[in-house]
Amino acid sequence: MLLCFCCNKFYNLQERKPVQLPCGDIFCLQCYKNQKDQVQNQQIQCPFDAQHLCGVDQQTIQPRYLMNALQKYDFFCIKCDDHQQENSTIYCKQQQQMVCGKCVLTDPHEHFVKDSSQHFTFERIYIEESFEKTLPILKEEMTQIQSLIEKTQQFLNKERNFKVQEIKQSYKQIIANHENIDQINQIQIQNSLKFNEFNAGLGQIQLQNVPEIKVQNEIGQNKFQQVKKLNKLINQQVEELKHNEQSQENIKNQSLNEKVIKEEQKNMIKQQNQPLQAEKQNKQRKFDQNQQNHIVFKIPEKIFKYEEFTTLVEEQLYHLTKKTNFPVFNNEIMNSKQYVKLLYKASRDGYKAANFHTFCDNKGPTMTFILNEHGQVFGGYTSVSWQSTSQWCNYTDKDAFLFQLNKNTIHFQYQQYEHAVVHYKDRLMVFGEGRDICIYDDCNINCDSYCDLGGTYSPPQGIIKNQQQAQTYLAHTHKFRVIEIEVYSIIL
Repeated sequence: MLLCFCCNKFYNLQERKPVQLPCGDIFCLQCYKNQKDQVQNQQIQCPFDAQHLCGVDQQTIQPRYLMNALQKYDFFCIKCDDHQQENSTIYCKQQQQMVCGKCVLTDPHEHFVKDSSQHFTFERIYIEESFEKTLPILKEEMTQIQSLIEKTQQFLNKERNFKVQEIKQSYKQIIANHENIDQINQIQIQNSLKFNEFNAGLGQIQLQNVPEIKVQNEIGQNKFQQVKKLNKLINQQVEELKHNEQSQENIKNQSLNEKVIKEEQKNMIKQQNQPLQAEKQNKQRKFDQNQQNHIVFKIPEKIFKYEEFTTLVEEQLYHLTKKTNFPVFNNEIMNSKQYVKLLYKASRDGYKAANFHTFCDNKGPTMTFILNEHGQVFGGYTSVSWQSTSQWCNYTDKDAFLFQLNKNTIHFQYQQYEHAVVHYKDRLMVFGEGRDICIYDDCNINCDSYCDLGGTYSPPQGIIKNQQQAQTYLAHTHKFRVIEIEVYSIIL
């Protein structure tokens, strides 16, 4: 999505901003300028369709959803030394180094569990500001050295005459920029005879009699001033970091919790093939330690069957696209071959309601698959496009239904048809009156999401709404934490 299909380069917020032509096609600003430079008949040709033409004076627009995505995207990150696939966004005050989310869970950062204040998140801009302030000093030194090289080369090649004062000044610069004082003094002694011979015709100059203490004082003074400037800049940056540390505290806690939870999920998937007993003991030990130290994140009691979720979802999508009979979505439900497209994946796009509506609003019919912390896979279908409404809005949808894939059951509407789907900007999705399915914002962190089958969609025979069986049928428990959500566009 962030790639220009014309030049095959990533969009950015400078020379390759995304621009949208009046025909609706999008490419980068650089490609647009190239088209303008090659314009004929005062018209620009769309790179995707030669029949699309627009005048050079026609106004282009910036697609807001792409600009928002670019503003959140880290183009060039600081990579962790120990975990090179992870970004370093945390500073450890005790170790005095930048680390990633994995580092805070491993040695030597066990102190994070006892005192999380030893770590805080930082932004790349703080380091950039520090480098920007030191860059003029480095450039000034580089200019002086380059000038000194040119003068030395001119002297060795005998390109022009040199004044005595100019030779003395060059010598002082060489000494001031040399790191080894003893080596500089040795070079001065070895070259003193040649230097006196060169100046014999110009006057009686005796540089060898210049007190060594004076030379060393000049060297020390220059070095002291340079170090003083650098220390002043470093102290300023430290003060700025301290000033921003308090304002970043809430963001730091939320970011650390999200990173820790995501890391837990990845570790669980990788460890599925290990003995179950060892897995439970390891997670129980982490859970007990986190409870003692009041850490927000926690380990679930069961291993998430992510591979089973993927298998179940792919099986449903296969039968949808091939129009074959199968236990859940049969030909009586979907009466024609369907084409599906992945719109939203929570682990990739984010678990906030705003993330969901960014990718799923105004996309037509959709199928949603949900995996919760108990390994249950359930969801629903609606033919009504999702919307980000500022108030609760109920919609009728005669085609909407719910399903539970672990149990191979489907649930149609049997009452309260006007509440088939409910739209609200602060919720990802809501099905049914009484919230047969209700998914909250930040559903991977909190346990606010819940199911109460029977409001609009029929429960299995013998189960009644508001009873425990109705509340736990879809998700195993009434309230739960979400591991993954996938939303597919259903194209007839």
